[in-house]
Amino acid sequence: MSPEEWLQLSPLLDELLELSPEQREQRLASITREHPDQAEELRRLLALEEATPDFMARPILEDVATTAHEGDLIGPYRLEQMVGEGGMGQVWQASRADGLYERRVALKLLRAGYADPNLRSRFHRERQILARLGHANIARLLDAGTSDDGRPYLAIEFINGEAITDYAKRLGLDAVERLRLFVQVCGAVSHAHANLVVHRDLKPSNILVTPAGDVRLLDFGIAKLLDSPRHDQTQITRAESRPFTLHYAAPEQIRGEPITTMTDVYALGVVLYELLTEQRPYVLKRDSDAGWEEAILEAEPVRPSLAVSRETARTSARRKLARRLSGDLDNIILKALRKSPQQRYPSAEALCHDLVRHLEGRPVGARAQSFTYRLGKFASRHAVALGTAAMTVTLLGLGLGAVHWQAQHAVQEARRAQAMQNFVVALFETSGRDSGGGNVDLRHLLDEGMRRANHELAAQPESRAELLGLIARLHNGLGNHEQALLVLEEQHASIDAVGGRVPPALVLSSAAQQGRALRHSGQPRECTARLGEVLDTHGGVSAREWPLLADVHTQLGRCHEELAHQPEATAHFQKALELRSDRPLDEADSLVDVARMEARAGRPAAAMQRLDQAMQLLRRGGGDRSAQSTDLWRQMATVQLQQGQLARAEGDGRQALEDALLNFGALHPATLSVQRQLAEVALELGDLGHARRLGELSLRELNARYGERQRDAAETRLLLTAVSIGEGRLAEAADHLQRARAGLVGDAGTLLRPRAQLLQGRLLFERGEIRRAHMVIDAAMGEIEAVYGPRHPMRLEARLLRGQVLAGLGDLNEAGRELAGALEVLDVGQDGLPAAGRVRLAQVRLAAERGDFDEARSALEDLLEAYPASDPARALVHMQARALEAELHCGQGDVSDGQAALATLTDDVRAMEQGNRSGWHQVINRARQRCEHLANGQGFVAAR
Repeated sequence: MSPEEWLQLSPLLDELLELSPEQREQRLASITREHPDQAEELRRLLALEEATPDFMARPILEDVATTAHEGDLIGPYRLEQMVGEGGMGQVWQASRADGLYERRVALKLLRAGYADPNLRSRFHRERQILARLGHANIARLLDAGTSDDGRPYLAIEFINGEAITDYAKRLGLDAVERLRLFVQVCGAVSHAHANLVVHRDLKPSNILVTPAGDVRLLDFGIAKLLDSPRHDQTQITRAESRPFTLHYAAPEQIRGEPITTMTDVYALGVVLYELLTEQRPYVLKRDSDAGWEEAILEAEPVRPSLAVSRETARTSARRKLARRLSGDLDNIILKALRKSPQQRYPSAEALCHDLVRHLEGRPVGARAQSFTYRLGKFASRHAVALGTAAMTVTLLGLGLGAVHWQAQHAVQEARRAQAMQNFVVALFETSGRDSGGGNVDLRHLLDEGMRRANHELAAQPESRAELLGLIARLHNGLGNHEQALLVLEEQHASIDAVGGRVPPALVLSSAAQQGRALRHSGQPRECTARLGEVLDTHGGVSAREWPLLADVHTQLGRCHEELAHQPEATAHFQKALELRSDRPLDEADSLVDVARMEARAGRPAAAMQRLDQAMQLLRRGGGDRSAQSTDLWRQMATVQLQQGQLARAEGDGRQALEDALLNFGALHPATLSVQRQLAEVALELGDLGHARRLGELSLRELNARYGERQRDAAETRLLLTAVSIGEGRLAEAADHLQRARAGLVGDAGTLLRPRAQLLQGRLLFERGEIRRAHMVIDAAMGEIEAVYGPRHPMRLEARLLRGQVLAGLGDLNEAGRELAGALEVLDVGQDGLPAAGRVRLAQVRLAAERGDFDEARSALEDLLEAYPASDPARALVHMQARALEAELHCGQGDVSDGQAALATLTDDVRAMEQGNRSGWHQVINRARQRCEHLANGQGFVAAR
């Protein structure tokens, strides 16, 4: 078989493999009528696939020597199971195989030996497109590279889902639920269009729905970049290769005319038609490709409501659906399916806007805006208000009865509140007697409250639900999040027993506590699913419930933050801030959340501005020594650390620790988290002994309370990994890192895995495993950018390490470019950061390796001036520069001068306030060892 023949057969074979046996035979029959030779070859290939299950995994084209198999290593990924195959390549379910962290990906692998000259260009374009897209409903690009045999691959977020039409049919979703799913699709396509990307192959199999009900858009393999020069665009629209799927192709695609965003609008119309009716929009004169092309180009689609009403087996549900489709939805779908692109919706966003207006009962743009139509829509939206106006006299009489009912309801509320108060008072009194008049164990008290609530309030489900919500909140406050989830399950049973009379406030407060517990329990994805459902049903509450609604947005934002969904997290934090604008203490809480996102995006100045506003609000509201102030001071310390203001970071951290001890106690997770942050400041200051003591104290208490695999324990072990590397205890560092990775499995470890990967690269570099370190640090840089963005401080550390690794491999020119590039990301005024100083030290070492000692000494003089010993934040870099200055003496053969300089430095360090910092002495000891290596003829890079 020649490559040209395979180009024609491949898309047909892809289509047949997706069909059921009965549908496959029908499709083969239609191909036989037009192209009998192709049909015969397709039957032969399908027979070979049935006889040999792995036949499709073997090369079909001539001169193909290699193919992928289960268990093969492609870059850092191990292939597990093929999930799809097409003419240009394969898609595998794969997982990381280098032991850095566990992640399952969909690995798109180019078929070896493929003869199409445009194929690599298409693959490169798909990587470009995915790299520029960042939307919650689009599968993310995680990694890209080339296999050992030269095949490019893409590692894409693995989506465990099913086609949108299959999902809706399996669950029996009604029209409204299907439309809400489709609105997510429109949002994803609109995001792609905003980034000048046209998908060109929208179809149900490329639109998956996860078990949580989230849509994911896949496969941008033939997408088009609208901003690419014409001569750079791969020619993939020719009819003979037909890369698009015919059933969802727009007329202009078949005619080979220019592709625009309206092309995707047409495909969205076909998908929406199929999603709502479970049919396709055309009645064919003959079932063949030519018949489909004729219908798409010339025939008018059957009105959706008519297509449903024509069904032979019409049930009451289908008749109801036909009525639901009649009118707005008929017009919306048919407008999307217009033959002329100019007559369709101008964008996916416009289509989405009309669907949302339909769901809200508002007039849609797809219908003529007559007076009667708009009046009918107004009446349907305001039926209650119009009915009220028409029955004013009657309601006046009923109002007197309502006043009487409200008075009785108020008495009942007062009695219920008094009963709750009596219950809590009795609970404390009983607990005091049980403890013999000694101290009350709060956990025992909460357990007793659960028991008594189940016994005494069994007949009052609403009161029982409120009390259980209070108990869950207390458990969350104590850090007992698993126990809080168990209590919340009991509360949901009580809420269900209340039925339709359940107050929205009770639902919202319960959801906020559940979100908090799920997040701290390492289940952020379950949190987003649960809280998203609550917002869908209770997002339109009255102003009285806005504070509780803001709590839900806050917890949902924090769960998205744990999943590295930065845009979604920021949006929910901003919404919470809007809802809390008249509540100073709560507004301060939201400002801290927003500041955290600013800092993570590499905007520390903006973050500090938000934090200053929050501090003013706390002081105004008398909450500057409250539990809230702990998080505020801690975030201030984080931003100061990011800006290299180590003394201020240490001061803010100590204030956070003081407030945490006052509000939470010594063993609370919040207190232990502050201690870990102080350890990070100590690590930056070179006080490794203090950092180790704080880290080990936090780890011991966390393990005793939550176990080894808890996320906070893993984060503490990452800190101890860095400390151990700094102390030269590499075996201990490896042990800490391995244990940390065990606690970073799944969604709970999303934010920490890039840091673990960076530490792995540093550890390998210190061990002398330079090539492995190179591979690991390259992957780490991609992870850091995907999770934190290109301007996060961790990115600078990664580029510094990559420059050192490249120097260790002997590629001094590339190492120099990498180190220079690391400094380019700094903002104005940031060139004095400790991290920047470490990069400049590496540049000096590189100059010395090249033999440019004059350049190295000149750079060191500038460095010593920019990093004075009097500045606590810069003193460590100053001392490291002096140690490197001694090494320059040794490298030029003046070993005695070098040793004398180190002796002087040792005396100066001992006389300084920082003389007890083990990290400083470690640097001097390493410099002495390097001097010995340099005296023996080793280079500066080899003598690291």
